[in-house]
Amino acid sequence: MSSSSQQPDNGQSKNSNKKNDSIESPPLVYLTDKWIQELTQRIRARPIPWEGYHRADLLSAEELKMIKSVDAIVIGQNRSKLDPLLDEHGPDYVSLYLRLLSKLSRTDTLQQILVLIDDMLLDRDDRLQLFLSLHGQEEQDGVGFPWKPFVKLLDVPDDFVQIKSAQFLTLLLVFSASHSDQPNPPDSVLPRLLTFLSSSLKAACVKPNNGGNGGGGGDNTRNQSSGNNNNNNNNSNNASSSPASRRSSPEFAEGNGPEIALVLLEALLRTQKYRQEAWEYDVGRMGQTPLSSGKAKAVSDSDQGQEESEDIDRGFLSELAHILRLSNVPASSSFNSPAGSGSATPSRSGIASSAASTLVAGATNATNRAGTQIIYQTVLCFWLLSFHPEIAAELNVKLGLIPLLADVARSAVKEKVTRVTVATLRNILAKSPEANAPVMLGAKCLTLSENLLSRKWSDEEIEEDLNYISDELTEKLKTMTTWDEYLSELQSGQLSFESPVHELDEFWKENAPKFVQEDGKVLKQLVTVLKESEDSTTLAVGCSDLGKFVHFFEQGKKRVSDLGAKGRVMELMSHPDANVKYYAVHTVGKLVSASWR
Repeated sequence: MSSSSQQPDNGQSKNSNKKNDSIESPPLVYLTDKWIQELTQRIRARPIPWEGYHRADLLSAEELKMIKSVDAIVIGQNRSKLDPLLDEHGPDYVSLYLRLLSKLSRTDTLQQILVLIDDMLLDRDDRLQLFLSLHGQEEQDGVGFPWKPFVKLLDVPDDFVQIKSAQFLTLLLVFSASHSDQPNPPDSVLPRLLTFLSSSLKAACVKPNNGGNGGGGGDNTRNQSSGNNNNNNNNSNNASSSPASRRSSPEFAEGNGPEIALVLLEALLRTQKYRQEAWEYDVGRMGQTPLSSGKAKAVSDSDQGQEESEDIDRGFLSELAHILRLSNVPASSSFNSPAGSGSATPSRSGIASSAASTLVAGATNATNRAGTQIIYQTVLCFWLLSFHPEIAAELNVKLGLIPLLADVARSAVKEKVTRVTVATLRNILAKSPEANAPVMLGAKCLTLSENLLSRKWSDEEIEEDLNYISDELTEKLKTMTTWDEYLSELQSGQLSFESPVHELDEFWKENAPKFVQEDGKVLKQLVTVLKESEDSTTLAVGCSDLGKFVHFFEQGKKRVSDLGAKGRVMELMSHPDANVKYYAVHTVGKLVSASWR
């Protein structure tokens, strides 16, 4: 679809580098995914018995005439006749399509109507205003046309119907936000779409079922699209599961669900209005006050051994962070790199295309790690969020994002992944330096930037961003005490013996009392890191730090035991990593020995 009718997103705040605030106006979403294109072609060529609907009084004689006129043109693939017909009778067809989507239930018919809408909007974004002109009609429970039919279809047990409905909701939302003369959507529409997208993202790090290739649902879809008219046949292999569970499966949309969800989410986040509304809604579901200044517990969902209900909606923010948490692949690993995907890489001098134009299927591998394209699109969503200063200040607080981004940058093989990751780190540092500079130092982003600067990059903006990060963090480091450095490392959630303070007795003699100030805030942070981290180095250092605290602080044993840390350290005595086991044993010895205070 063209984007000629879009308005620029001018609501960005300014920082020291004005170029970094430039976001292209939100693109309307044309899905170029091979799976959905091929399925659309099969659906378009399949005849629908419209006369039967007329005999059942579901279509009037005039409506039957209208639908057969456009159906004949579509089946004949004569586009030159379609545009004049829709230009003359566009409002009538929009009303007809929405009414049919509201009252018909056969899956093959719903698919066909959605394809007709797709053909109507192809290269004609302006026709979206025909849909929005019906705003409020047929209202029920506060939701009317044009939103109601598409919202309802998100729960139809058919992959194609759900995805196309989500796409059209995204189109309507973005178009209405980009045109001041268009009506605002009902309050429930954006949350409903975000819920759909978050459940679709779950499959990004889920292994396909044994014996399957991620296409179980697709076989049924192909059968149906070839003429098998059993209702809801697309998901017959999973008929007892809810739509959300189905979307969480790697079989949903033949494995294309996460990539498509990221494309739609990107389009929403390019719009300033929805960037902020989506953030506030999702943070609210975490049980936190949006844009608060308090330290929140990061969502810890990296325990791959624990089974959790597929119907639990963690929200799109947590799902995006989860993808990065499970997808930090070592540099020697083999990435699934889609051909031509680099064209979607963001550039502050002008982002000419969205991820929609480069979407490829099959990025998820069988190791619970997402491929290059999914990682890129995931970080791109965070990059878009980071343009809002208050969101930039909270991204790490809510999600522990900075260490995740640092790990992605360290392990990235493709330059486009490095580019968007470094750009995101720069953005959150520039937008909120007080909140993020200490954490970035703790996550070793200064060393990271210096290491990356030693490489050759084809994109000069990578070097520019790295220099900015390096300069800002160097200046911040000059003003920090050893206690500040320790706090920044602790806040990052990643501990390392590279920081000498962990083993300096003088540091612990001086600073151990500070761990219990403000109701033991710092000690609680250390215990939380020890309980939630799965990184072996962090666990070893955390055990060592607890041992140092117990040694140098009177009543240290009681403080640690009261927080439940003793049990966690005892668990780590059987950890497979030798260093973790060593420091756990030494710390437990201090916790149980009568000779220690």
